[in-house]
Amino acid sequence: MNSNLQFRHSWQTQLPPFWQDSDWWKCVAINSTYGFTVIGNPYGVIFSLWNDQFEQRKPNILANLDDSAQRRLELWYLSEVAEIKFNCNESLLAITENGPDAPHVYLFNAATFSPRYDEKPYPLTIVDLSESPILITTFEWNLVNPALFVVATTETLTVVSFSLKDATNHRILGKKELEVPVTTVSWNAKGTSLTVGDTDGKIHRYNPKLEILRSVEPPTLIPSVFETKFSCSGLCQVSKTQCIVVFTSETSAHLHLMLLTLRGKKPPFWRVWDVLPPAADPFAAKTFNFLPVFGWDMVMMSSTCLTDVFTFGRVNGAWKPLELTEPFFIRTPIYNGEKTFIVDTSICFSSTKSVEVGQFGQISSPLPVVYVLTSNITLLVYHLALLDPNRPNLWKPVRSIDTSDVKNGPKEEHMEATDYVQRMFSRPDTLLNSKDAETQTNKIKRESASAFIIRMKQKEKELHTLWRLVTMKKLTASGVLEVYADENPQFNQIKDIKTRWEEIFTGDQQLLRKIKPELPKLTAEQCVGVVYSIFKKPVSKKPSLNIASGLTVRKASYSTAALTILKAVCDAISCPFAAV
Repeated sequence: MNSNLQFRHSWQTQLPPFWQDSDWWKCVAINSTYGFTVIGNPYGVIFSLWNDQFEQRKPNILANLDDSAQRRLELWYLSEVAEIKFNCNESLLAITENGPDAPHVYLFNAATFSPRYDEKPYPLTIVDLSESPILITTFEWNLVNPALFVVATTETLTVVSFSLKDATNHRILGKKELEVPVTTVSWNAKGTSLTVGDTDGKIHRYNPKLEILRSVEPPTLIPSVFETKFSCSGLCQVSKTQCIVVFTSETSAHLHLMLLTLRGKKPPFWRVWDVLPPAADPFAAKTFNFLPVFGWDMVMMSSTCLTDVFTFGRVNGAWKPLELTEPFFIRTPIYNGEKTFIVDTSICFSSTKSVEVGQFGQISSPLPVVYVLTSNITLLVYHLALLDPNRPNLWKPVRSIDTSDVKNGPKEEHMEATDYVQRMFSRPDTLLNSKDAETQTNKIKRESASAFIIRMKQKEKELHTLWRLVTMKKLTASGVLEVYADENPQFNQIKDIKTRWEEIFTGDQQLLRKIKPELPKLTAEQCVGVVYSIFKKPVSKKPSLNIASGLTVRKASYSTAALTILKAVCDAISCPFAAV
């Protein structure tokens, strides 16, 4: 099978020039049933285009597409979008949101996002996951049941079911309070079991009601691979008994890939797959996405810290990594002299475009098409070719959309500018109100688009930092200092902690530029003394750090020097800080 599988690069395109000054495209999702693709950013801006017209055009920017082939949406009632995914029959689109108040899952009629539909999409229903501002960590639709999904937050794991005829009629099928956050989830191909990995590196298998079936400790060799805390950063259940699992650590570029086999009550069996290079971008989030094509017994894996898509397949009954020959694999291009990385992937099963594959000529039956969204806002497009005359035909015809029969969500429940937009744009003298919300929002968008983009990028950095600190259980001022010193690439090789801090306060120019104007006479040795005074403070039962507000300390409990150093360290790692 290794030599029979090929990715045939078809074309690539830059996303619209309007967004060229930002790298904030985050999600790509293909609807093969209706024949269109949506590309979204974290802030509610979504671009929709017809697949067939996109495939027939010459390789150039999307601006060359006819207006009827594309559509731009601004869903300003959304705040921080985490994921955008169609369900298994592609009738619904889920958008997960990490809002400033609480996390939500929005369920839309998928057809409302097509380029042909004129009205703005509104959700059929909104699933509230918490009353507090916790983060959604991962979301997955069931692979067989289109009315079932699982969603994990930093505190809970929840399975939700609903009626396809009335999505507002949803119920919690299973809910579990978590001791540590779940980082990755995967349904099996039949949709009958769910496997999750967490920040302690443990693997748990549940039924859809979240009744535990099996729990597995990480393999004993993992602590020898990573010097500090590690976690399970990705997994895919490829069969009834087997999972592909990736372990990573925030302080290491090493990526550890394994195959886990669980059979009955037998001990777990781990097989090492030593095929992954170190993280190409050590500062990127080490998250892994799996795109299964079980009809061809294969799975694709991508990551925000890697330049290649890795493939796995069943060969002679056994799952293993596939070695694809050059140039028939997916690798992101060099852009302006720097590496680019994979942001998201999706696959289309309704393409009608033929492709030439060497001596085989044109394959008669249509092939799946893989879309790869990269960090330099480029969309790479590959035909997925399996050179086997007996391969199953995965093609599905496109259904037309009768816009008069499309059910949209209730519009009256959503303003064009919500409380979130007010918080993002308001000033003491320019508060939005319900009467002129849309007018003021449009004006503000025009006048401060650049400032908005910068602010949103900073917000995304802060959310990523807070998520890491929470999962690492660094919920105090001393915990934040520890993470900064452990992850500082200039000095974290120094084993002695006191010496490391002395070197930081001598040579970390970024930190010194923030400290010296406030504390010009403080020596490096005195700064170290301040840090150790923070370390010695008794730990409060109530955490000082949370997702909603960052690190908050009592001003009266710290010296001016301690507050200055804490603020400088928090600024350096993009952690919000307040002294009250």
